[in-house]
Parts: sequence; C-alpha cells; structure tokens
Amino acid sequence: MARTDPRNRAVFRVAPGMPGVSLLTADFTTHEYTTHAHDTFVFAVTEAGGASFRTRHRTDQTRPGALLVFNPEEAHASRLDQRRRWRYRALYVASELVREVAETLGFRALPAFACNQIDEQGLVAAFGRAHEACAGEDRLAAGDALHAALARLLADHCSGRRPQLPSDDRIGRVIDYVRAHYAEDLSLEDLARQIDLSPFQLCRSFRRALGMPPYGYVTQIRLRAAIRLMRGGLGMAEAATAAGFYDQAAMNRHFKRTHGFTPRQLLKA
Repeated sequence: MARTDPRNRAVFRVAPGMPGVSLLTADFTTHEYTTHAHDTFVFAVTEAGGASFRTRHRTDQTRPGALLVFNPEEAHASRLDQRRRWRYRALYVASELVREVAETLGFRALPAFACNQIDEQGLVAAFGRAHEACAGEDRLAAGDALHAALARLLADHCSGRRPQLPSDDRIGRVIDYVRAHYAEDLSLEDLARQIDLSPFQLCRSFRRALGMPPYGYVTQIRLRAAIRLMRGGLGMAEAATAAGFYDQAAMNRHFKRTHGFTPRQLLKA
C-alpha cells in the first residue's frame, strides 16, 4: 500500500514465504532519511535519479545502476539535493540468511561489506532479479535468486570481517542501559551519568563510536520495540507509548523519517 503523499511513493511488503526478507519500492522527490541504522543488511538498487548519503563519516552520491550496501547497525542518512528524484528498490535481509550463504562459501563468521556503493552491472542485475523474485509467489525461484545475488556479492566484495564493536567499552555500557530502559523518560544527563561523563563528552563519544547522537540511537531502539509490539498485536497508540514515545504522532513522524513508509504500511505488509 502506497503513501498518500503524491510527491513520495513507497511500497513496503514482507516477502511472501521468505522469513527474514522484506522489500521496499520507493520513488521520492522530497523525502529525507534521518540518521538511522537497521538490524538487517540493506541492499538497494538505484533505478533513476539519486540522492546524497552519509555514512562512515563521509558523504557520497548514489548513482543510477549502482548497488548500495549497508551492514547491520551501520548508521547512515540520505537526502535529495541537486537531483529531484530518487527511484530505487531495496531488500532488507536478516543476518541469519546472510550468514547461511556466507558459511557455504567458507566464511567462519558473519561478514561485513567494506564498500557502501558498488558499480558492477552483473551484480546490480542479480539483486534486481532477486527483488523481483522475492515479490512473487514462487519461493523456490525467490530463494535461488537471492542466494545467487548474495553469494556473488560475498565472493567479490566482502572483507570477511565482522563490523567492529565500539572501541570505547563505556559506550557499550550506555547501549546496554538504553536497551534496558528505552521506555523510560531518558535524558542526556541520565545516560552520561552511567559512565561518569558530561553530556557533551557523551555526545562526542557516541557519535564517534556509532555515527549518530544518543537521541538518534534511543529513537531507533524505541522504533524497533514499537514494531515488535505492533506485530505482537498491540495497537499503534499503545505501542508508541509503551516503547517510550510521547504519543502515536511522534512515533509516526520518526518512523517515516527512518523507514520512508508508515507504521500502517508495515502492519499491512
């Protein structure tokens, strides 16, 4: 189901018969993604236009006919700038599925991709076929196409190393605290107090370690909690407040800025 905004169209769905795989088809002229991270791998093919995106403390431009790749928990943001349109298709693939393919190729751990944008037409076409197949009803064809695309990507463009955890173990303690207390009315002072830093020091260390400020990370954890609650049957308003948002409107606003589609679309997928 598409968004009602005529300037921005986004269709999200869970791949039928493919646990751990979701699909997005987007055509944006105004949308801006706030800094966020997914708990899945993201593979996106730009079909027309493009946008600027920021990750790993640098900014780049998406290119038509190129493949964008983001590792789980890799912070990134994007926006349309001089180009007035960005049409793309994305697959969100659970780490477990990528690990299974990696193991067949001899990887001993969950791999990491070192490059965020790849210009290789055969590979881009393979992910386009995988997206199309996963949207259909033939599970055998979908599984085969996705496996083939992932295997090619892993074989040719993978460092073989897992993403590094934050080098500052104090930030790890803050992350654990957020995951345990996300539904509470947290403040910067609350988080900084856990590791005896000033709020300013915490913000600087957090950005260096995770590529986003503490507020952005807390928002991501709350969104993931709200998704779990909604998929478990809780209403949107109840899920929003249970996850720590002020109300449903606040959750909806953050959800659309992060995912490009609405919570209602997620539930109908």
